[in-house]
Amino acid sequence: MGGVRKRYREELERNKESLEKLIEIIKEQKRTTLLYSARGTKCNSAVVLLEIVKEMLAPQISNFIQQ
Repeated sequence: MGGVRKRYREELERNKESLEKLIEIIKEQKRTTLLYSARGTKCNSAVVLLEIVKEMLAPQISNFIQQ
């Protein structure tokens, strides 16, 4: 696991309450857009967050995720 990915996952784990609140907001929306300002398109906070959202909501939203 890359350094950015590992550090961001650790940060989100420390802020689990905020992550759970974000998941609830995402569930209520028709569409959610994740933005990032990093140069890398394959490894940035939005990509890591999308991975986590997929893991947490996979059974509920697997048909609706677009990349």
